[in-house]
Amino acid sequence: MTGTLVDFGLAETFTFETSRDQKETGCLHTGPSSEAPHGRPKDGPKYNELLKRSLKASRTKSDMLPEYIGWPTDDTRPTLKANRAGTRGFRAPEVLFKCVVQTPAVDIWSAGTILLFFLAKKWPIFAATSDMHALLEQALILGKEVMEKCAALHCRTFSTNIPEIGERKPWSMMVKTLNPSLLNFPPPPWDPPQSSEEASEQLHRQLTLDALDLLEKCLDPFSVYRINAKNALYHPFLAPDSTEVEAAGGDMMQLEDDAFFPHPFGDGICAKYHQQDSSGGELKVFIGADIEDPSHWIDVEAGEGIAIGYEPCEFHQDFDFS
Repeated sequence: MTGTLVDFGLAETFTFETSRDQKETGCLHTGPSSEAPHGRPKDGPKYNELLKRSLKASRTKSDMLPEYIGWPTDDTRPTLKANRAGTRGFRAPEVLFKCVVQTPAVDIWSAGTILLFFLAKKWPIFAATSDMHALLEQALILGKEVMEKCAALHCRTFSTNIPEIGERKPWSMMVKTLNPSLLNFPPPPWDPPQSSEEASEQLHRQLTLDALDLLEKCLDPFSVYRINAKNALYHPFLAPDSTEVEAAGGDMMQLEDDAFFPHPFGDGICAKYHQQDSSGGELKVFIGADIEDPSHWIDVEAGEGIAIGYEPCEFHQDFDFS
């Protein structure tokens, strides 16, 4: 018996911004949109100059005397307010840097952390009890320069003179250190393989390499470049293999996650028959014959009028979309 366990304990609803109503985020990246679910880096002379200043401030402080680097234990400055939900050891860099505009990228980082545990055969890997120490744990892998740039993306500074924090290392190096047997492949077999045993070894080798590639993409420190959920599901490591395709009778529609994706209100195949006021409040759907006639539109509640995958919502099942 198989199934899926989903934990909605910290789930939140959020709406994508359109390109015309994107708000000032206070960071050097935009908020999430349907075109860029994890936001985009802001571009232009103003933002490029801000990035340069932030990097310069980080590097200048890192070169100071040791007594001027670090953080005071009795810091009396006002604390930054930002969402830091999540389990210790699973928080993404932008959460630790207290970014005020967090996106679904934080969940991808957490999923990547779980994949890291499986590949490394070790848990926990990150065990810091404070955000400051957690950033240093990540810096030991990601490197000083990457952490400086990541901090700058969220209008923060990262300064350290710890000599062990040097160049960026790939996550696969960490996996190999913790679990050396994972990459101890036998010599590559003949192509095509000459036996079922060779075929199994070849598949195992490719799956391992695909898993390590997905790991790098899930644990990208820059939230705007981190792989999104849809692309992750189509990554070779998670994409249907030949056995699954054969079991589905060659019907790829049964295997595509897009077929089960619930669209935000106003998206999907019946999008033109949905309306939402500019404040994000009142929801309406068209059910009549004349789309220009206001009386042919009805109010709906949140959660109604949701198109699933390639199918229209419950109000437009009899409409022709061919």
